[in-house]
Amino acid sequence: MLDMQKAVTNRIHLDLQPTCIMKDIFEPVATMLYTRGNNFEVKYDCEPASIVISTDRIRLKQIILNLAGK
Repeated sequence: MLDMQKAVTNRIHLDLQPTCIMKDIFEPVATMLYTRGNNFEVKYDCEPASIVISTDRIRLKQIILNLAGK
């Protein structure tokens, strides 16, 4: 879980970098969830390689895992 105290006091450090959503986030998360017995499916209407954003990969993975694991 994200460190809420740091977030509230604006002391959280984000490591922003270009991130391919499919390769860097959803594929590893799907693998982790599958090993836990959860099904995880991502549907999209564009080329997977074209979905690149600037984000903190580790924190985004954790958020997706937390949401999908519920």
